[in-house]
Amino acid sequence: MEDRDSSPTLLLRSGATHAMEPGGFVINCTGHFNAAAQPYEPYLSDSGRVLTIGSGATVQVLSTVSAYLLVHLWLGDKLRDLPLYELDPLALRRKSRDVATVIGSSHLIYNMLLMVAHLPKSAREEFGTDTMRWYPLPRRLLNSLKLLHFHRGHRDHFRRALDVVAERFDIRCGPLSRPVHSELLIHK
Repeated sequence: MEDRDSSPTLLLRSGATHAMEPGGFVINCTGHFNAAAQPYEPYLSDSGRVLTIGSGATVQVLSTVSAYLLVHLWLGDKLRDLPLYELDPLALRRKSRDVATVIGSSHLIYNMLLMVAHLPKSAREEFGTDTMRWYPLPRRLLNSLKLLHFHRGHRDHFRRALDVVAERFDIRCGPLSRPVHSELLIHK
């Protein structure tokens, strides 16, 4: 898949290409199950018309959760400017399994809280992995407030930890290189 001119272009195994209709978009999930090194493909193309759920630029450790959240944000036109951190977990695991395990938590929490905060209400309500739904509403509200306070207080810490890992291990771990609109951050 390539993002050329005004539309996504399919690259066939034969080497032939097939341009899609202008305005078309593609969700590419073909590279997630291959643990071998693959060419870098960001989770969102420059034009925003190709969303890739792959193993080389993850925003969440579980591909199913990543796909659910990213697709909802993408179709709601909220993904392009969201300052998510992409991570190449395979490269980090090759360099340090211990660090990959630990930094995976910071990566997951930082991105997850940012994505959930920008999901439409209907997508949050349908999100099948929300274990908070097991509890009565007053407890859920209190826990949600605690989580929001935690995220506001630790967001910069997560980013710094991810930046240190990117620099120390020379791996791809950071936001996509596009401008970020500050109103998409959860303000302190």
